[in-house]
Amino acid sequence: MNDTNIPTLLREQWQHAPASVRSAILDQSYKQSARSAASSYELTEAALDTLEEEVLMVLLRLQSKDEFASALPSTVPDLSSADAEHLATQLDEQFFSLFSPYLDEAPEQAQQVGPRALGSTSPVEQFIHNQEDVEARFNKLPKNVQDAILSAEVAGTFSELVRTHDLEQGAFMTFGTSASRVLVGLATPRDFRQTVAESKIVPDGKHDSFTSTVEDGMFKPVRDAIVQALDARKQGM
Repeated sequence: MNDTNIPTLLREQWQHAPASVRSAILDQSYKQSARSAASSYELTEAALDTLEEEVLMVLLRLQSKDEFASALPSTVPDLSSADAEHLATQLDEQFFSLFSPYLDEAPEQAQQVGPRALGSTSPVEQFIHNQEDVEARFNKLPKNVQDAILSAEVAGTFSELVRTHDLEQGAFMTFGTSASRVLVGLATPRDFRQTVAESKIVPDGKHDSFTSTVEDGMFKPVRDAIVQALDARKQGM
């Protein structure tokens, strides 16, 4: 894993995590545990993806178990309040308890970065707000461009690629960091293609299809929004 490619906050949490937590993340057993606990509920694939992300945030101590439990009804609205409470208890007893006392400690760093980096935000938004220069650039963009970056289409493409290619943690971090820099204009699609090739995010032979999907599903919607913003500015002159 190339630490220089991991957003500062996530890198610090990863470095301080015990081996058992790292293993659960790298082998993606946290996803299996989340889906297993939720198997008795009729959750959509999108809801299951969100649940996995919330569990990951607990493992990295970016939110506490209590925060996870209290936020579950809103982050996974497919669940009733009673079902959310039962699911949170089930995950605590069957999964989170395996990592005590580490997960019982307060997530101090998460409290410092504010709610935009926590909870129900998509991985794309988390990568935007966990890199200072990326966040600063994002905040200067027109509102319609910001909305395009944080759109369901962009987030969905990102999550689908992570799932389809079964990206391990290092590849996931490199993908998110590199793509987010292109989205805000700090890097180019060509830079991204080079990163994919050099960092082996996906195996050789899959580079072209992977980058094409990213460009069509993530970069193009943002590029279209930029064109719209420029056109609107011209019309207003």
